[in-house]
Amino acid sequence: MTLWKAATQVMEASIVSDNLTVEPRQMRRMPWAVVVLLIALYAIVSFAALYTIGNPYRAGLREAVGQSLGAVGRWAGPAFETRADLTEQAASEAAAAKAKIANGDLPGAAEAYRKRLEVLEALSERDLADTATRREIYVTHMALGLLAESTARLPDARQEYRAAIAILRPVADHEPENIGWQNDLSEAQERLDALDAGQGLNTDN
Repeated sequence: MTLWKAATQVMEASIVSDNLTVEPRQMRRMPWAVVVLLIALYAIVSFAALYTIGNPYRAGLREAVGQSLGAVGRWAGPAFETRADLTEQAASEAAAAKAKIANGDLPGAAEAYRKRLEVLEALSERDLADTATRREIYVTHMALGLLAESTARLPDARQEYRAAIAILRPVADHEPENIGWQNDLSEAQERLDALDAGQGLNTDN
């Protein structure tokens, strides 16, 4: 079995849509002052956009206003995404990555995993005690490490395995009796040790 197929198996062992609880829709907490400031800023740039319409001498200003509107939307949008939205996005990226692996598109799979990682990190920031999301982050780093290893990008693989260890070690140290955490941590450490020894790990078993 090749390493890139192993990456699929790693993901199949833990999929966000199955393991993360989809809670009632809730917005990330934001200070009311920030919300008011965003609304005011959006209103100002919207008015400026209307003011510049039809005047060819204000094309530069109109373009700048358009860029400002886009920036406001990109900055404020994620703040209002719900946990359910993010959970759905993470599951979608996991499915996309598995499909790309099946089709032999390893760069595309890695990109989907990276997108999934961004979504999971946004979820984790909302609840630092959410160990289920933390483990999904570990799983995604492991999958990225396997993909990197399969394409001989060993420095990238090391980086992913180290990230997997870093995200999981605090949980494993806090719950030493949890066999699952300890096994996950050992797996990542074995991958890293094998790479450091210049051997790689046999996945044919």
